[in-house]
Amino acid sequence: MFSEFEIPDIKLKPLPKNGTIAITCPASTPNSEKLEKGVAYLENRGYTVVIGDTCYAKQDYTAGDEPMRANELLDFIDDDSVNAIFCARGGFGSMKLLRMLDYELVKEKRKLITGFSDLTALLWGIYTQTGVPSISGMLPAVDFCSADIPTQFENQFWELINTGHFRTELNVSPVFFNEKVLSEVEGVIFPGTLSLISKLIGSPYLPDTQNGILMLEDIGEPIHKVDGYLEHLSLSGMLSSSKAVCLGAFSPAEKEEYDEVPSWQTMFQRVFRSIPTPAITGFPYGHIPAKLSLPLGVPVRVSFDSKITIETLSPLFES
Repeated sequence: MFSEFEIPDIKLKPLPKNGTIAITCPASTPNSEKLEKGVAYLENRGYTVVIGDTCYAKQDYTAGDEPMRANELLDFIDDDSVNAIFCARGGFGSMKLLRMLDYELVKEKRKLITGFSDLTALLWGIYTQTGVPSISGMLPAVDFCSADIPTQFENQFWELINTGHFRTELNVSPVFFNEKVLSEVEGVIFPGTLSLISKLIGSPYLPDTQNGILMLEDIGEPIHKVDGYLEHLSLSGMLSSSKAVCLGAFSPAEKEEYDEVPSWQTMFQRVFRSIPTPAITGFPYGHIPAKLSLPLGVPVRVSFDSKITIETLSPLFES
């Protein structure tokens, strides 16, 4: 676990122009048609794409059993002909790999891994064990398969991939959910899916987010369950020890389990009114087409005015 004085400064090896991207599935099997479109998208950008066997494997709701998924990920990490690893989609199952990974190898190779949703567990676990950063963002079989990727967010993803830096101005006004209002905040950013983060509490795969910036989102969870996940983070001390909590998109459940539920805004205000940490919404980060892709485990500055600005303070990649 890293305190504010022990933040690791590990730089990833960059993805070269026309480099090789391996696609793997630490969680669930992708739709084959969507995967093909995502691969074509990456190839059209000039990359060589290697597709792992897990992309076609299936064991119930996961892309093959745990040894298969863990070994394929480690093989791609160890393979020097592979420059970066893109996880095809989320779903379920990446948490089950955390006890099976060779973290010394991960730290030695410093290879870019991108993921989102269920991959929160994998990316947060890797950072906790190694200090190696990653990217929480677009997925080949979810986002790159679409014919209508929002241009602003597509460009922001590739700016981050190509330079290791980004600065994004969002034309949205921040809303604070308690009386602690900021003009700007700096800290190590930790983006992820709330329900997965909650499940990591009490394990050795949850990073010390003290003085960090939490960027939270989720999908398909009833309001009372999101309330419960946030309470779990509160009881663990994560919310009060962070510099800020930034709330992204919470895509609603198909059906609420209770007849009477508060609005999202009311629920967030109830959670954060007694927490000494600024809590802000207005971030396009989540299970939505127009979503930010964010580094995980690097310092950023988030500024609040009539709009929200996010910028990296340290590059993701070595020079």
